[in-house]
Amino acid sequence: MPFRITTRWSAVLVQHCARTQRFRTILFLCGWLVTQSLTAAELNVSPNQIPIQLGLYLDHYEDVGASLTIDDLLQGNIPWQRSGQNIPTLGISRSAHWFYITLSSTSRIDDNLLLSFNSAVLDRIEVYMVRNNTIEQQFLVGDTIPISQLEYPFRIPAVPLRLNPDTEPTRVLMRATSSAGVEIPLTLITTAQFAAQQQGEIAFLGALLALFFLCFVSCAILYYFMRDKPFLAFTLFFGGAVVFFMAQTGLGRVWIWGELSEANTRISLFAACILVASLCLIGQIISLESRYRELIHIVLRFTTYGMVLLSAYFLVIPFNQISADNVIPLMLLALLINFTVMIMAGVTALQGSKTALYLFCSWLLLILAYVSFLAYKVNLVERAAMIPAAAEVLSVASALLLLLAIAEFIRAKNE
Repeated sequence: MPFRITTRWSAVLVQHCARTQRFRTILFLCGWLVTQSLTAAELNVSPNQIPIQLGLYLDHYEDVGASLTIDDLLQGNIPWQRSGQNIPTLGISRSAHWFYITLSSTSRIDDNLLLSFNSAVLDRIEVYMVRNNTIEQQFLVGDTIPISQLEYPFRIPAVPLRLNPDTEPTRVLMRATSSAGVEIPLTLITTAQFAAQQQGEIAFLGALLALFFLCFVSCAILYYFMRDKPFLAFTLFFGGAVVFFMAQTGLGRVWIWGELSEANTRISLFAACILVASLCLIGQIISLESRYRELIHIVLRFTTYGMVLLSAYFLVIPFNQISADNVIPLMLLALLINFTVMIMAGVTALQGSKTALYLFCSWLLLILAYVSFLAYKVNLVERAAMIPAAAEVLSVASALLLLLAIAEFIRAKNE
């Protein structure tokens, strides 16, 4: 009897220990997962890996009140989350976005390294290099920082990085804010690779800018001599496109307004308003045969005047009032006007107008380019590396079709 009691209690004790062991294992795994979620990835860099896209390795935290400082983050009580995107895309908001990564190297890298942000419209990025919980270097970049105050006065933000196998790993913390949307296309690259990359991109962007500028000059000359409303509309369109393109690519900052701290965002929004106004004018010159034509023209005329006033508004309001509350409605209005003019051109093309057919095809390409831009700006999709290049190609094709529409308009008028 005693033997059976001992055996029974032994079995209960064994079962209890097994349950306790499983419970401890579960607790350990949960703790490990939480620890992993709060700790940034450490990326060990070797020379043959460079350049490296760092998006997938970044940890992210959204500071909704934009109140945290670097000291708050160094205390280590931040619930970091892995970005999970090649290019972290956060959309337009008033929040400040913090990013965190740890970089190290077991071999010496002879070339100078850069962290480059392939986005020319980020308002402000604070970059902190931390070793042993001490800030060793800090940099301030973005399109609100005068070019003369940047260590590397490029069209896109870039900061130097030192990795030494004999020192502690470098913790990189970044704080990004922008009224035009936060996307972080972050790359670790050597200065030689960066220079070669930028040389090719600037050649392409320069050719694209030259095309739009020639279109603007041609339309301006035609309007000066012929005084026809269509040429005024196309002059405004290409002029607005030139200025908007320079602001979005950073070329305007490098060449013209680099010392004006708030100019890039303001000029970009000003040019966007001028583009919408030009679309309204183009809609008014389409020879649409419909009983609703006059009503549509009244709406487009009212929108034209509204866009002129709004363009002035963006130039004079305090910079901290430029936010998602007024930028997103402008983007959606531009999309609506684009669709309206495209539908008008499509109906007129079906009525036999060849000029309208060219306009319809041009506007279709323009809408595709704009939707690809708008989708990641409002955080519907992740920004892909090829989206800006694809949008630029679509814009070129749209401009060429607009030139064909102008040529057809001149031919029809001469006849």
